[in-house]
Amino acid sequence: EAEAAAAKRAEEMRAAEARKAEEARMAEEARKAEAARAAEAARAAEAARLAEEARKAEEARLAEEARLAEEARLAEERELSIRPFVAAFGGKQRRQYDENDPAGLGTAFLPGFCDPLFGGKVGIEKALKGNWVFAPAVGFAFNTDESDRSSLFVDAEINRRFGNRAYVGTGLGLWDVTHSDFITPTALLHFGLPLWKGDDQRTLFFVTEGRVMLRRASDIDSNYQFWGGLRFLFR
Repeated sequence: EAEAAAAKRAEEMRAAEARKAEEARMAEEARKAEAARAAEAARAAEAARLAEEARKAEEARLAEEARLAEEARLAEERELSIRPFVAAFGGKQRRQYDENDPAGLGTAFLPGFCDPLFGGKVGIEKALKGNWVFAPAVGFAFNTDESDRSSLFVDAEINRRFGNRAYVGTGLGLWDVTHSDFITPTALLHFGLPLWKGDDQRTLFFVTEGRVMLRRASDIDSNYQFWGGLRFLFR
């Protein structure tokens, strides 16, 4: 009986030691799992921090690129806000040079003179809002039939530009500036189509221009001018 009791106690002690060993094993596994979880959480936090830093760096890079692009755009806009141009033309004018306006005078008649013209003009373009351009210019029209009827003239153009650089416009001006007896205000209508376009915005246009001599606006059919030619817009 004593031996049985001793055996029982020994068995209980072995069971207790086994339980302690199992508890220790489970505690160690739990510690290792917690350590692994904490390490994974730390890795995830570090990855999130690095990703946030990368996102902020990319945002800063994109913002800087946008700022530089905007500065470049504004610089080019300022550079292109005023641009010179030259133009050369060939065409004709028809004018009545007598002082009396024949309109409404019954049988009164004043001859109209058709004269071939060659000439040109120079000016500048000032960019306005919405693709509109103001372009003052001065020019000279040489009369190949009667050189004393050659004309110094000035124009004030308002032009609308399009995406392909073509334009249409109108304006007012003065014709025969140096001839006080025949100087006349004019109404201008013209358009330009690009023949050549440079990457730096330089453009060669085919242009046509027509003018009404407003001094005798009642006789437009005998007081007009038109010509065509080339116009080069510098950068």
